[in-house]
Amino acid sequence: GGTYEKWVTVMGVTAKVPVMILDTQWEAGFEYMLYDGEAIICGSDRTDKVLTIPQSLGNCPVTTVDSLGDAICYAEEIVIPDSVETIQSYVFGYCFALKEVTLSKNLSFLGFDAFLRCHALEHIELPDSITSLAGEVFYMCTALKSVRLPAHLDSICSGAFQSCAALESLVLPDTLTIIQSTAFRGCTKLAAINIPSGVTDFGASVFEGTA
Repeated sequence: GGTYEKWVTVMGVTAKVPVMILDTQWEAGFEYMLYDGEAIICGSDRTDKVLTIPQSLGNCPVTTVDSLGDAICYAEEIVIPDSVETIQSYVFGYCFALKEVTLSKNLSFLGFDAFLRCHALEHIELPDSITSLAGEVFYMCTALKSVRLPAHLDSICSGAFQSCAALESLVLPDTLTIIQSTAFRGCTKLAAINIPSGVTDFGASVFEGTA
């Protein structure tokens, strides 16, 4: 057994809360934990080029991906089922071969540095269930050319797209109110972007080093 940190939102405040978990188990090449009737993936030894995350493990829905272990060294495409609501920090970090990812339509949390240095990723569509982009979520995704942002996005945190050197354009939704520091720093091909009138919190060096 051990302790797992679960993201919980109470009265609009999101924070990690430590919870007790049972021992991990293995099924279909995925390591997972069970908590409160939900399955949490914490590793994988699969070597698939197209990695499909299962909708359930241990007869419980997979709601959280905490880690994919060594599987990210092989995956060129990853498919996340709609049962998944949370993807923790660094889950796809340094997945250098990743070219395509299909995210859950019910994803509400995408963690810090989730796609850190995914150098082959060129395009991604973010579901409308996401309202905030975590810090450095796409940091140094150097091939990233286009991103479909959620329709109800409220905030873009520090360094979210920092050093995405291939990013040329981005449509920011009218719901956006916060753009934190260095959000687009080093996006050398980003020549123009419309800032929604509702943005009231604008950080330092947001567009430093852009075209």
